Amino acid sequence: MLEDIVGLGSALSHPLRARITFCVRRDELCLCELFGAFPDVPQNTIRDHVSILAKAGVLDKRKGTKWMFYRISDRARPLIDALFDEFAVNVEWDPQLSKDLASLQKRLEQRPLSPCE
Repeated sequence: MLEDIVGLGSALSHPLRARITFCVRRDELCLCELFGAFPDVPQNTIRDHVSILAKAGVLDKRKGTKWMFYRISDRARPLIDALFDEFAVNVEWDPQLSKDLASLQKRLEQRPLSPCE
């Protein structure tokens, strides 16, 4: 348990990784959808941070036909949920997270038109 807490803390210690986790917490996302959620961040930077989260056990990945899909791992889910639930009121009012969610929602509206599979 201690290793999980330390690993989670380390993985989320970068603001972009916390933002990615916040978005993925809501639903399994394709890497291209994460690119859409963070349009001002270079794709290779997003890819690198997603890789760190996956290596830390925060995210599970599966390969689609074209893209990788990411979701919160079953092992990390209770800790991630507890963390974000604890700060839920403040998270909803955070301008950066609100902007991220708006960008993600805009990208997710394209799902029927450009499926990632």
